[in-house]
Amino acid sequence: MNKKPINIVLAENLAHFMSQRKLTQKGLSALSDVGQTTISLYLNPERRQTSKSGKMPSAKLSEVESLALALEVDVWELLRPFTEQERIAYKHLEAAYKAMSDGKQEADDTKSGSEAA
Repeated sequence: MNKKPINIVLAENLAHFMSQRKLTQKGLSALSDVGQTTISLYLNPERRQTSKSGKMPSAKLSEVESLALALEVDVWELLRPFTEQERIAYKHLEAAYKAMSDGKQEADDTKSGSEAA
């Protein structure tokens, strides 16, 4: 199994969700309070300086959380490697779950309204 480094996974997912929402680095920075330079480095991990021990620096979890909130996704969606087929499947599952949840909410609202009458 070919496992991608987490910095590459974050870069790919961040770029995907930014593109999906038509956000620039500057726009995401304004929404997330994460610096534009930091976002640029997360999108281009090869530009980040390695430590003296040779390790690549990792993203700060608090910043990843802020980015996820700004992008309106769960944190795990920025950190999990996805194939294009998985992205499509998750999108369909999310839409089905939302439709189901909306239908349940409407049923609950109708039930509450009939009890009040």
